[in-house]
Amino acid sequence: QYKGPNAPLLPSSVDNSTQPYFRPITSQVGLECGQSAGVAFNFTYEIDRLRDLPANVTDNQYPTHFVWDFLNNGTSMGVSFFDSWEIVRALGTMNVTEYGGTLYYGGYKRWISGYDVYHSGMHNRLTAVKGIRCDTPEGLQTLKYWLYDHLEGSTIGGVGNIYGQYFGSVSTTLPPGTPEAGKYVQTYWGGSPSHAWTVVGFNDSIRFDYNNDGQYTNTIDLNGDAIIDMHDWEIGGIKLANGYAGTGWCNQGFCYTMYKCLADNIGSGGIWNHTVYTLDVREDTDPRLTMKITLKHTCRSKLKVMVGTSTDLSAQFPSYVQEFPVFNYQGGCNYMQGGTTEADKTIEFGLDLTSILSMYSSGQPIRYFLQVQESDPGNSDQGEIVNAALVDYTGTSPVTVNFPSTNVPLFNNDITRIMVNHTVNFSKPSITNTSLPMATVYQPYSVQLNATGGKPPYDYDLKLDYPESISTSTFPAVTAQQLTLTNSNSGYAIKTLDFNFPFYKKSVNKLYIYADGYILFDDQPYTFPYLIDKKLLFKETSIISPFMADLNLYSSQLDGVWYEGDATYAIIRWKASINGMAGSSSVNIAVKLYPNGTIEWYYGTMNFPAGLIWTGGLSGGDNKNYQFSQLNGAPSITSNTLDIFTTCGYPVEMTLSEDGIFSGTPQNAYQNVPITFRATDQNGLSGTKTLTFSANGLILNYAVISGGDWLIEFGENVQVN
Repeated sequence: QYKGPNAPLLPSSVDNSTQPYFRPITSQVGLECGQSAGVAFNFTYEIDRLRDLPANVTDNQYPTHFVWDFLNNGTSMGVSFFDSWEIVRALGTMNVTEYGGTLYYGGYKRWISGYDVYHSGMHNRLTAVKGIRCDTPEGLQTLKYWLYDHLEGSTIGGVGNIYGQYFGSVSTTLPPGTPEAGKYVQTYWGGSPSHAWTVVGFNDSIRFDYNNDGQYTNTIDLNGDAIIDMHDWEIGGIKLANGYAGTGWCNQGFCYTMYKCLADNIGSGGIWNHTVYTLDVREDTDPRLTMKITLKHTCRSKLKVMVGTSTDLSAQFPSYVQEFPVFNYQGGCNYMQGGTTEADKTIEFGLDLTSILSMYSSGQPIRYFLQVQESDPGNSDQGEIVNAALVDYTGTSPVTVNFPSTNVPLFNNDITRIMVNHTVNFSKPSITNTSLPMATVYQPYSVQLNATGGKPPYDYDLKLDYPESISTSTFPAVTAQQLTLTNSNSGYAIKTLDFNFPFYKKSVNKLYIYADGYILFDDQPYTFPYLIDKKLLFKETSIISPFMADLNLYSSQLDGVWYEGDATYAIIRWKASINGMAGSSSVNIAVKLYPNGTIEWYYGTMNFPAGLIWTGGLSGGDNKNYQFSQLNGAPSITSNTLDIFTTCGYPVEMTLSEDGIFSGTPQNAYQNVPITFRATDQNGLSGTKTLTFSANGLILNYAVISGGDWLIEFGENVQVN
């Protein structure tokens, strides 16, 4: 959405590759395209733009291989830019100079060692990844404004990333006599989204004659569907940068693709997911508390590093555990730094613990745990925690608090913990609003949230939870309507509800019901190109998942999916088998949805292997509001189990902007609905406050009946107090 008060007129073209914040075109050395496009180009541009720094020097550029090497399994394999961005969000990234002088210094196995470079990288962070779906003129307009003025009235716009099939060369050029004539243009994309590209601009005037009629139009039905839309456009396109082959590729590393390619489906000429992905970054993050760790091991892919906390200063186990997207069974079975020398077995690094402080009060004594989990059932590799320390940056100079335990051998195939107590005095944001003004139904409403403390400016969002309870209930035998899925293994069926279903921050009425035991709310595929972290995919997808696994609907087992519903409820029932286990497995689940947002999961006969990996949970798709169910991944589920998620109750007509404007036009009466708001500062510290929202006024209920020449309208006025 546009952040400024009034959207200005757009120019006919924008090219941000001419900005000083766009780094020179790169040449990949492996399959790091997601990191080339997502970090070397996009992140570098966005953070240099915010800091007003030139991107043609290594001090202001960011490497591909720091994030890639954590995720590529110690090989030259592709990794999604989504996984890479999660590292930059949670840990940050050092610049190219600090990394060694090049994007790829040390190759694809190297894990950089040295606390100081990790700490320096913590200052360079992104806060959010956003997608602009561009298969409609409205979505395209949003993309143009992002490229033009960052959707906020800035004098400098942004860039973005897409996935699409890689072409070693582009043979098509823009026709003679047209704008940008002779420049390379990709007019059709293949079905394999094998490469990441950077969107740097747009041009409304470029054109290509798809139907060879000698005209350039946006008004002729090219695909024969009797609808004139973006699929039929021959005018306009976006400009792409490619970091794979250097300036020798196409026009010095750049080419165009047509707007039509944003609308067309993947495999029918379009890019992946119709979506351009953008980054929100922080100008400067100043970590308040970190952990400095020196670890030794001979097989890094067998290790997972975690940090825990407890308010019990004598606790032997943490009450809270924080995982990280690094040092998480990664990097292949190599020494810690990726090399082969004795020194490579040992690595020194840092982790940012600032966000953990948000859970506690300033001055509260806390016990901190370093946990290293080893997965080594054969006891073939050994290691130790050499040493660890907390580094407290809240005072005038850093304070190092050493863990008393040093050179601690790792327990084989188990968790090794060391701990230290420390009290941190810090300032975190506090929302200062004491109440929300009363709203009036059908009337526009807006209120500004304010905060103090921490390091402004603040990012505002919502903390939404679905209270969960487990009981028993007879499994519903739904047979009203059997749904036809696109295929029996990974396919889906589309079903429109008879009511609007509130789910987290939005209202939905169309379900995409998948054979694999989950429900989505749009046609975007549940996958990333080169996906690494399936949990991250779950967090970034709006989803209801009672039992997501590799299932199959075998006709021989009478498997299928059924629906029943009206204006008061909807039930979806699955009878499925584990893929490859027809006749020896049975999965019987049902989801019941209510118009107030309550969700019920029913489990019938559940016959599946104890080691099956499956996911149960809910996610709002923003990487913030999600929860895994109490049964998630359980080795077995008792028949007739009922898992209830009580509605989070958020009034879905209302929105909250990142700068704290809570606004909308209420369509329903609300009485003291609790809403938990969250303010996060530039250092990642956050504070929450629950305020109640009420809306009153006249509620109009009416029905319109048409018969012959008569039109009769019934109305009812209800006063809500």
